[in-house]
Amino acid sequence: MPLVSVLIPLYQEPYRIIHSLASRLLDQTYPHHRLEIVFVTEPDDASTNRYAGWVVEEIRGKFADVKHIVTDGGKKMKPYALNYALPQCSGDIVGVYDAECEPEPSQIERAVSAIFEQGYDLVQARTEVVSQNLLGELYKLDVYMWHEVFLPVINQKANSFPLGTKNLFIKKDCLEEIDGFPLHLTEDAMMSILLASRRKKFGLLDSSSREISAKTLRTHFKQRRRWFRGYLSCLWELLKINIPLKSKFWLAVPYISPILCSMTFIGFLSLILYFLTWSLAPDMVYKAPWMLNIVYGKYLFYWSLFLGFIGLPLSVVSYLYSIADTPMEKKIIHAHLIPFYWAFVGVSALACFFKTTKTWDKTKREV
Repeated sequence: MPLVSVLIPLYQEPYRIIHSLASRLLDQTYPHHRLEIVFVTEPDDASTNRYAGWVVEEIRGKFADVKHIVTDGGKKMKPYALNYALPQCSGDIVGVYDAECEPEPSQIERAVSAIFEQGYDLVQARTEVVSQNLLGELYKLDVYMWHEVFLPVINQKANSFPLGTKNLFIKKDCLEEIDGFPLHLTEDAMMSILLASRRKKFGLLDSSSREISAKTLRTHFKQRRRWFRGYLSCLWELLKINIPLKSKFWLAVPYISPILCSMTFIGFLSLILYFLTWSLAPDMVYKAPWMLNIVYGKYLFYWSLFLGFIGLPLSVVSYLYSIADTPMEKKIIHAHLIPFYWAFVGVSALACFFKTTKTWDKTKREV
């Protein structure tokens, strides 16, 4: 059976989270003597280094090998940390988990089977969100739609899809072919483009890994803004790659989401302003100066009407239809609140045009 190297990048992690993931790896049904566990930390993260050392000592001897690698601190980016450890990975397959991931016991076994028996070059497992507040519930519903509805369609049409560098399993030689994980704000999105250009076979793994939602509204906003900014910067690379036009079109759908979500928010906001202007107007012939602008009068107004009376109702219906007769059906109340969630997402999409980051922007989770 092939040796699997499991890469776990750590940054500002509590001991409980690191230990929990180690326990999940011990529960894996894949033979432990064919698993190599590699923890990667930053040199200036003293507490995480200490906790990782404790966990390594606890599980040493229970796998083929257990390593704790400290980067040189050159760049505080997740892909930089992964690439620093990659040469020390001995496996034919490289798996990546974030510290807070809780994979199903058979996940690694299924991933290896999909790659070696079904011919995939890489496979991605689903993310199952665990939440304790309303924002987390809406995010959970959104992630469900992403994995169960959007990704299968995109993969079918484009023969690829936007990856995530967690719950991911990929042949090591595929990573070496693209010189490792791209040093990019959203390295997973860029990696998808590079692998698609090389005609690699993408697969969706019928397995899930639990993840706790972002802790606060501000953290969730920053997370979304970072994703959107990364997708936006990937667009030019996507336009340049040599793949069939149909595949390029479908793969571009998620990558243009920052533009679409920004337009949705602007349209949603202008519709509200329009009705407020008329309701507070001194007489029925009054028009605010901004309402006379040609951009608004000929374009934004009709876009706003389309969103308000067609787009938003259709989005709610699509969510309700997709969760019917599934375990997510109990989220039917939250599905009706999706327009408000997408208004919030639109704000973060608009903000991504003005703000970015080049550091390891850690997403704080609920505890």
